[in-house]
Amino acid sequence: MDNPTLESHGIKQSSQPIGPLAVKLALFVGLVGLVAGLYLWQASEIAVTGRRTEALRQRRQDLQHENTELLEQIAVEGSIPNLQERAARLGFSPAAQVDYVAVTAVPPDPLSALRVQWSGK
Repeated sequence: MDNPTLESHGIKQSSQPIGPLAVKLALFVGLVGLVAGLYLWQASEIAVTGRRTEALRQRRQDLQHENTELLEQIAVEGSIPNLQERAARLGFSPAAQVDYVAVTAVPPDPLSALRVQWSGK
């Protein structure tokens, strides 16, 4: 018995399998889709890497600015007038008299003995 619903609507079942052209077309469309997907993924990765690079450049610039400020602060804190003021607050005062000690015998250089030992002389 034939199926009456298929005949009443004019639908016929194909007795032929899908042709090789349809398979090739499906493979081509799949390949194009894969290539397009890879291209979009690569473009996305490039954009993300660009944003990370820019963030790192900004961080480097911020750190350079902070280092410059710290060097300025060190220069101000290490200036002679500031050091003299701090020493006075700690109870130090300039020396009234400076005594020098004469050194008559210079101790031998320990590195010269090592140089001789290693050179084999």
